[in-house]
Amino acid sequence: MATMDEERIEPQEALASPRGGGYARGRRIMRGASRSRKEGGVRCHSTRLGEFEAKEEQIFLLPDGLIGFPQYREFCMIELERRPRIELLQSLDDPRLGFCLVQPEHFFPDYRLSLPPKEFDLLSVTRKEEIETWVIVTFHRDPFRVTANLQAPLLLNRKERIGRQIVLRELPYHTRHLLIEE
Repeated sequence: MATMDEERIEPQEALASPRGGGYARGRRIMRGASRSRKEGGVRCHSTRLGEFEAKEEQIFLLPDGLIGFPQYREFCMIELERRPRIELLQSLDDPRLGFCLVQPEHFFPDYRLSLPPKEFDLLSVTRKEEIETWVIVTFHRDPFRVTANLQAPLLLNRKERIGRQIVLRELPYHTRHLLIEE
């Protein structure tokens, strides 16, 4: 895991740059100054964390990108050592683009997904247990106003290192569930 300097973390969503992502003809390519490959890992840059090294198993391809950011397809999952249960999904195409994630079951024990077979195929899995579910959290000035987007979870296949964000339309979830009830 990368070592983080807690004071440098600003866990709000970053603005995307107009530069395109690093994806071509069905294969991942390296593009931009936000990372460089070296033996044993990938050297990355983030406006939140500065320079850090990520292991290959921390790199994920999201073929469709994220909602609102389809051009950014290659991301790194970083465990935030001083913030248990929160991980940073950092774009490798733009050092300014990063999202804080949590696994919803830690905060919303009744959170359930019913996935159509198409999602299993797109993630190259056969069982739901092979999928990790994460949701984007947004931090506000008031620390008790941290919200989670339960309507658009991020599904990850760690073995294949691919993921996809989906929108749940038929379930009672929305984009701003309070993480901590007052």
